[in-house]
Amino acid sequence: MLKELRQRFIVIMMGLVGAVLLVMLTVSVVSSYRTEVTSIEDALSAEVTREPSDPGHPWIGGRPGAQMGTSGLGDRGDPLTLGNRTGEMFTPVYLVTIDRSSGSVLARSEFVNMDETLLAQTFERIEALGPLADGTTRHGRFGDLKLFYHIEITGTANNGTVIIALADASPLNERTMRSVITALAIWLGAMVALFFVSLLLSRIALRPVAQAWENQRRFVADASHELKTPLTVILANSSLLAAHPEKTVAEQTQWLESTQVEAQRMDGLVHDLLLLAQTDDEEPALAYGGASGAADERAVDLSALVNRNVLQFEAVFFERAITLVSTVAPGVQIRGNEPQLDRLLQILLDNASKYADKPDAPDADADATAPLVTVTLAKAASGKQQTVLCVHSTGKPIAPEALPRLFDRFYRGDSSHNDTEGYGLGLSLAKNIVAAHGGSIEVTSALEQGTTFTVRL
Repeated sequence: MLKELRQRFIVIMMGLVGAVLLVMLTVSVVSSYRTEVTSIEDALSAEVTREPSDPGHPWIGGRPGAQMGTSGLGDRGDPLTLGNRTGEMFTPVYLVTIDRSSGSVLARSEFVNMDETLLAQTFERIEALGPLADGTTRHGRFGDLKLFYHIEITGTANNGTVIIALADASPLNERTMRSVITALAIWLGAMVALFFVSLLLSRIALRPVAQAWENQRRFVADASHELKTPLTVILANSSLLAAHPEKTVAEQTQWLESTQVEAQRMDGLVHDLLLLAQTDDEEPALAYGGASGAADERAVDLSALVNRNVLQFEAVFFERAITLVSTVAPGVQIRGNEPQLDRLLQILLDNASKYADKPDAPDADADATAPLVTVTLAKAASGKQQTVLCVHSTGKPIAPEALPRLFDRFYRGDSSHNDTEGYGLGLSLAKNIVAAHGGSIEVTSALEQGTTFTVRL
């Protein structure tokens, strides 16, 4: 799947960028071509207003030995040319004046050679254009002859002239072809470079998708594994019950109780999975949806909520010989989802009750010092978050390599976790709840200081 996504990303990116680049290069070449064509047509229009032998003609003497195109329009002496910038390819211009009544040539460019056969073909093309009214002009290009033309009619049919200006189109064609080849080379080079860039960007862009896909795959596998055990027990108990139909319910109480315990475990796991999925869907800063929708967003007395949970866990801590100390600032309120915040506190306190132990510091008195859990709630001194909740516990520190994965779903890599009941969903769920409230959660653990979970909301 990821390979297919990467391929689609590369194809789409190369297609879009390649199409845009091709359009830009095409527009550039066409625009340059049209500009040159317009320049030649304007120059030809200006030429017909002057005599070919006029020494003051601005287009005469541009450069000796002007370049000759393949149409047969050449030069002799100082040619009449289009353009006068240094290094520019000059286009020879041929002028001819014809008497309208007799059809004889009155004058022609003496400084530009013109192939007679080509000239005859040009006249034939001009005649094929049809009759022209007095005082009209016509311009265009004979593509097969590679000539631009401009025709101007003066006077009347009995007393007038036809002035024809011709320019070689070959240099323009050559320049255009070179521009097209250059543009294609640029496009191909850009596409090759874009391919490698797209390949790199696809890996970077799809890295979160790959991580999410791997997390989902692992999540499904872990959830299936956790559900498999209670299901196996339930099925085994059901088989035992079905194998002895003659026995009374009282005689098979142990199998019924075992089935009930496993069913309750499954119910707790499914409940946590549903809550985890719900908080996954919620955007930060209380964008609630689903069953706990926007109606659940309200002011929550966090001080009262913490005190209530501490009171509920006092018996658990007392039974496990853990000293519980709470310091709760009064009147701390935030806007949030109270059931989710209540679940967050239960997770943190339950986690502390399971893993709290005697201080692991080298100088600690193992006999006199009892495990200690400290719960602190205070208003934040500064920053975006308004409150800070800390749950600190003494005991064996969490291994440094386990800290980055502590909030992963189903993670119980620390050997101290393996002997404790649970599915490894609690801290992952706590992280989701905190994120849904626009807050942050972090954990620190060291030999002398113990382990501290800090929640900022």
